[in-house]
Amino acid sequence: TDQRLNALQPIVDAVTNSLGLPHAKIRSTDVPGVAAAYLVGTGTVEFSKNTLLDDKPLTEEFMSSMLHELGHMEQDVLIIKLIADQIGLKFGQHGAKLKELFQHYSNAIGYAPDSIFLLEVLRLRRDRPLSPAEKSRAERLMQAAYENIPASQRAAKIGERMERLEESIINIDAGSYDLHLLDCLRNERSLQALFENGYVPGVMIDEMRNCRSRLEELQLALSSQGGERKKRKPVDSITFAQELMLNEQKDDLMPIVERFRIVVSHMLSEEHRRLDKQLSEIRRAGYHEAEAYTISDRVEVIVKALRKGWYEFT
Repeated sequence: TDQRLNALQPIVDAVTNSLGLPHAKIRSTDVPGVAAAYLVGTGTVEFSKNTLLDDKPLTEEFMSSMLHELGHMEQDVLIIKLIADQIGLKFGQHGAKLKELFQHYSNAIGYAPDSIFLLEVLRLRRDRPLSPAEKSRAERLMQAAYENIPASQRAAKIGERMERLEESIINIDAGSYDLHLLDCLRNERSLQALFENGYVPGVMIDEMRNCRSRLEELQLALSSQGGERKKRKPVDSITFAQELMLNEQKDDLMPIVERFRIVVSHMLSEEHRRLDKQLSEIRRAGYHEAEAYTISDRVEVIVKALRKGWYEFT
């Protein structure tokens, strides 16, 4: 698919150039029933992997879908320009205004736009204000976005949850949460907050039980070595493991901790991928379908022109 995407990029670039838009990022997707989709706020268009691998991928239907989604990108750009006009943003002096722009966009769409995409929109804007007709249309699009607030709010919550997962994964992989992970072994429900609806996967529960069992075996083995440990007040295996870690006596303990760390990190990464898929589906849904479909006649004209051989898709 990479070869097909590379061949498609010049066509996409030609269309975005003609519309005064930033160059769209393109990528493939294997989501069923999706021929092409614009991911709102990102400047990214997804194309069906099956279509890209087709012997004759550059059909009128495919091109119409592509241009339809680029139409959504143009709507997205228009909203950003409207907000820039409203807050008096000037490119090159935009640092103090960016936070305000991000906030306005987030209020309407549910999440902040991709920063690179945003800056490219502002660069191409060249501080030119919208015409009265463009402003009227942009305000209508913005209102449509506000009417879709429930989806926007859901997207915002998913985005926040993904950020927390990313932070957790980084700290877990670095070993910063080792003591906390050991503490989680006391209660199989302790990891519920990390998973949607509090459902901890069965494989995670099995691993927690396995780790507890291995810690108990380690405690028994080390306690039988030397009289000093025998004289200590009895503690549970998890407290015993935490004391070993705090006292830098980790040689026998770390293989158990590292295995649990890897499993937790993997499960959280799977959760992150699942949430990313949900967020992409929300973004794919678009928020201005009614207007996008009113330009279908123009799309068909452009497609027929493209089909005359101006571009070659290999």
